[in-house]
This record gives sequence, structure tokens and C-alpha cells, in this order.
Amino acid sequence: TAQSSGDAALVDALGPGYLDGGIGAGTTPPGPRAPKVVKRPFHLRRSNVTVTRNVPYLCYGPRTTLDIYVPKDRPVSRLPVVLYVHGGAWVIGRKDDQGLPLMYYLASRGYVGVSINYRLAPKHRFPTFLWDVKAALAWVRENIAEYGGDPAAIVLGGGSAGGHLAILAALTQNDPTLQPGF
Repeated sequence: TAQSSGDAALVDALGPGYLDGGIGAGTTPPGPRAPKVVKRPFHLRRSNVTVTRNVPYLCYGPRTTLDIYVPKDRPVSRLPVVLYVHGGAWVIGRKDDQGLPLMYYLASRGYVGVSINYRLAPKHRFPTFLWDVKAALAWVRENIAEYGGDPAAIVLGGGSAGGHLAILAALTQNDPTLQPGF
């Protein structure tokens, strides 16, 4: 059969039997393997950062815990704090898989990083997620000095749904309906 230019490209890349035996059947990948830096471009863990994991900020189990990243070899006192809220459409995500490059980078540069979990949908409904973020922020204000952070210098941010929750927390401060019990 006549091959289109797209078919020729597939044969070149995947081998002549790519439709019969599965993609790449009987072929070896062209060229050298990708270097480690391409596979994992961010150096996540840094030896000059100490991490305290799974600190509870509420009493609802692992979904209401936080991790604290501090510089190891610097005097740790009154450092600015970045509180990070993970994304995931309020239904997925964890503190220990999102924001890690940022937490390690900031801590290695003289900040205290705090990354939080929060309860997720569909088991929990809004505003539970926002309550959790505000409770974590309250915990950080009350306790971060023990870890060298400055409770008067806290930046709140996040990715995707976490960014949304960070903005909502900032825009609804002191609203008693959105921070029950504290």
C-alpha cells in the first residue's frame, strides 16, 4: 500500500511493524538515553534543607498536616515564610508531590517553606477546603517561630486550585462564616 508522509514518519520512528506488534516492537530506541537532568529537571531534595514532615494543624488525620522546610546551615530566626497550597481541582493532590522544587529552593535561600494538605472533594464540600487553609495559616502564625519563621512575614500561595484557595483566604479574612472556631 502507498504510505503517506505521516505513515513514513511513523515507520521511521517506530519501525515497520509498528501496527502489528505494538509500538516499537522489535526495535531499539534511536540514539543515546536521555540524561538524568532531562528526565528529572528539578533537583528536589537539597542537603542544606531540613524538613519536618506531617505536622498536624487540625485533628482530621493526614489530610490536615503540613511539612516545614528550613535552611540547615543558616541561623534560623525570624525568616520570612511561604505557605504553599497544592492544586488538583480540590479532588486530588498532596503536599509532598506539588511545590517541592519551590519549597526546597526557598528554604535553601533563607526562607521557611510550609506545604499543606487539605481535605478533598467529593468527600468534603466547599468551604471545607478554605477552612483548612485558614486553619493552617492560623497554625503557622501561632507556631512558626519555633521553626525559625517570622509570624509577621507570611506569604500565601499555591498552584491551580491551591492558588484559588490562597486568594480566597486573603479576600475573606476575618469572615466568621469562613473560619469557624478560630
